[in-house]
Amino acid sequence: MRSSPLLSIIIPTYNRCDLLPRAIESALAQSIEDREVLVCDNASTDHTDDLRESYETRGVRWVRNGENLGLCGNLHTAVFNHCKGKYFVVLSDDDYLTDTAYLEDACTFLETNPDIGFVHANIVMEDVRSGTIHELDRNIPERMQGKDFFLSLGKSSFDFAYLMTVVARTEKAKTAGFFSESEIPHGDSLAWLTMSLTSNVGFLSRNVASYVLHDANAIFNPKINAWVKDIRFFEIAYARALSSQIFSEAELKEWRHRMRNSYCGKVIDMLTFAPSMREAIATLGILQREHQIAEDPRLWLRTAKAYIKRIFRR
Repeated sequence: MRSSPLLSIIIPTYNRCDLLPRAIESALAQSIEDREVLVCDNASTDHTDDLRESYETRGVRWVRNGENLGLCGNLHTAVFNHCKGKYFVVLSDDDYLTDTAYLEDACTFLETNPDIGFVHANIVMEDVRSGTIHELDRNIPERMQGKDFFLSLGKSSFDFAYLMTVVARTEKAKTAGFFSESEIPHGDSLAWLTMSLTSNVGFLSRNVASYVLHDANAIFNPKINAWVKDIRFFEIAYARALSSQIFSEAELKEWRHRMRNSYCGKVIDMLTFAPSMREAIATLGILQREHQIAEDPRLWLRTAKAYIKRIFRR
C-alpha cells in the first residue's frame, strides 16, 4: 500500500498574498482525493505567511524557504526536496485551475499509459489588463510520440506544454533535471523536451486552467540579460537530443535553426531598449559567441534594424 500521495499539486509563491488564495482554492477544489497541496513560499516579505495557519488546518502542506532561492531554485527544491507524489503539477500563484476533474483524469491517463512521461492540456488566457479572454483550441493528438513532440516545438504560437497543465511522472522529471539549470526560466520546457527523448506525451483536449496575464508577468517585463541566459534551454535540449541518436542530422539542424531564430530574434529586438549602447554591443557579442547568429543573414538584418532604432530612439 502506497504511503505517499498519488499527486502533488505544487504552488510556488513569492509576495502574492492577494492572488495566492485563488490558486490554493482551485487546487483544493480538484476532485482527486489522493493528493497533497504543497505551497512553497520563497521567503516572501509581504503577508503571505499570515495565510499559512488557516490553510494548514485544511490539509495544505506549507514550506517556507529560509532565503529567496529565485524562481528556478524554488521550483527545483520543491520537486527534489518536498514533493511526495508519484506525479506532480506546478500551479503558479497567479494562475488557477478551472476544470475540477482534470487532475484526476490526467493521473488516470498516466496510470493506464506507462509509456507516457507527462500529460498536458489547453488553457484559457485571461488578460486582466484588457478584460479579454482567449481560449486555446490546439489540435494535438491524445498520444504523441516523444520524438514528434520534441520536433514540434517552435512551429506555432501554442505548441508549448503550459506548466499549470502538465502532470508529470516525478522520478522522470527528476532524471530530466527539472529546473536544475540555474537562471533558465524555461527549465520546465527543458525538462519536458528531455523527457520526450525517452517517453511519449499525452494531451487532453480541453481548457483546464486560466493563465492570467497582468502587468507583473515576466513576458511583459522583459530583461535582456535574463533572456540571454534563458535561450540556453534549447541549446542544452539540442545537445541532449544529439546524444540520444533518435533524430537525423537534418531534423535536428532544422529544429535548432528554428529555435535560434525565434529566441535570439526576440533578444535582438530588445536591443532597441537596451539601457546603453555598451550593453547592446555586449549582448550581441554573447549571441554571436554562444549561438553563432552570424550564420543567419536574417538575424544580422534584424540586428541592424534594432541598432538603427536604438541610435534614433528618443
